[in-house]
Amino acid sequence: MPFQSPLVLSLTALVVTLIAIVWRKVYPTPYPGIPYKQKSAGRIAGDIPDMVPVTQATNEFSDGLFSVTTRELGVPIAQFLFPGIRNPLIVLEDPREIEDITLRRNKEFDKAPMAIDILAPMFPRGSISQYTTPELKAQKRLWADVMGSEFLRKAAAPNIYKATLELLDLWRLKASLIDHPFSVHEDFQNVALDAIWVAVVGEEPGVTRHEIHKLRSQNASHTNADNGANSSEPPREIGSVMRNAVERFQRLEIGNLEAGEFDTCMMDLVLRCQVVEAKKAKRPLTDPTKDQNMLDEMFVMLVGGHDSTANALTWCVRYMEAFPDVQDELRTALKAAFSSVQPPVEEILSADVPYLDATCEEGFRLAGVAKANVRRALVDTEILGCKIPKGAEIIMNYHLNRDPVPVEESKRSLSSQAAATKFEDGLRADAGRDIASFYPRRWLLKNTSTGKETFNPHALPSLAFGGGYRGCAGRKLASMEFRIVVVLLVLNLEFLELPEELKIMRATEKIFRQPDMPYARVRAL
Repeated sequence: MPFQSPLVLSLTALVVTLIAIVWRKVYPTPYPGIPYKQKSAGRIAGDIPDMVPVTQATNEFSDGLFSVTTRELGVPIAQFLFPGIRNPLIVLEDPREIEDITLRRNKEFDKAPMAIDILAPMFPRGSISQYTTPELKAQKRLWADVMGSEFLRKAAAPNIYKATLELLDLWRLKASLIDHPFSVHEDFQNVALDAIWVAVVGEEPGVTRHEIHKLRSQNASHTNADNGANSSEPPREIGSVMRNAVERFQRLEIGNLEAGEFDTCMMDLVLRCQVVEAKKAKRPLTDPTKDQNMLDEMFVMLVGGHDSTANALTWCVRYMEAFPDVQDELRTALKAAFSSVQPPVEEILSADVPYLDATCEEGFRLAGVAKANVRRALVDTEILGCKIPKGAEIIMNYHLNRDPVPVEESKRSLSSQAAATKFEDGLRADAGRDIASFYPRRWLLKNTSTGKETFNPHALPSLAFGGGYRGCAGRKLASMEFRIVVVLLVLNLEFLELPEELKIMRATEKIFRQPDMPYARVRAL
């Protein structure tokens, strides 16, 4: 055996040690004290090999992630293990604790880098793509008034109502011409775009009217001619609309500007406030067409406001067909509340119809359109008794469609326990029964003395829009639109049973969760 010097032996040992250290670094490094799968910690790819086939089978990324962690382990909190180059992702599936984090623990959790990385390429200066900073707070304050109930009733509700009446015309036409189910998703996208575009920008797109003209032309000529209906397609040049609005406001005196009577849309309100501020400061107004913060915020509302609502409405139509007893009970409640099948929009928004409120809330809950969200821990903290280190990212399941794993009350945060004392834990009561079914009555309370029913918004954790400071800014607008559309559709149309092959409730998760079978078969009433 040849002689090896101590130096060679030492270098060899050092190299072997370094290789071992580097090799160990590529394996997952779990956070201590949080459940994880042991086999995943023992392979470089962590949980990824288990998640890929589940995601491919279901087309729902977040569902695949939950399936191979919390659900496989049978725990409410776990961690998804990545290769060692990335920290684990903490997975939370407890509805009560998720609601508590979003509503009451904003000082402990903020937007996560993972969410920013996904959204920033689309909306780099939109509020959904920013961490909580003084700049973000100023941006949110600027847009806060456009989501006030009074402004939405003035600028959005009439246009939603008009767009829905046009949808009714389209579907009556389809029902008379098409003797089979038709896809409703694109129609809802068009209606939602009609409504949100005019609410944000102030110009009427007329997409649904275009579809009506096109269908009538095709039926009359049996060709693809549309008789020039393309002139109704939505305008896309926002810059000129913004410049015209600014010129209009700059001609007004401060007193008239501050009154707000000239606001016709969200863009008007924000631009008017900027003109007022510039005039008071006696400085020139920055060109709004180059204000990336404003442009991105408008596009967030346009994109999120039409696609998410369209998916939620598509799911609601599917539930009307799948649960005919609910459809009948809702129609009965609406007929008792309204004297016309096309009640005025103010009457729709003002009427006290508990079963309608319950149906809308149940629709948002079960649809799970925005299925999950990610937060980052700003400080060392705890969730359900598990130590959460500062900087850790937590993905939370907003889709409440299965029974949660039982949790000892003592493991919950004090604010979560206090909320349960105040509102009761509905998941353990009647409201939490048969959670996978579409059952609006879970949101109703009955007065034992009078027999009168009231809507209880706290019956279950309300997760569809998130909550708190980082919750969905468009919640009031989406709820208003959902209510108007549901009332008019159910009063005027019956949703008939679909063929068996179209009854499947599978979904595909993109930015939002949308049904794979977005069909309806309708009969005009």
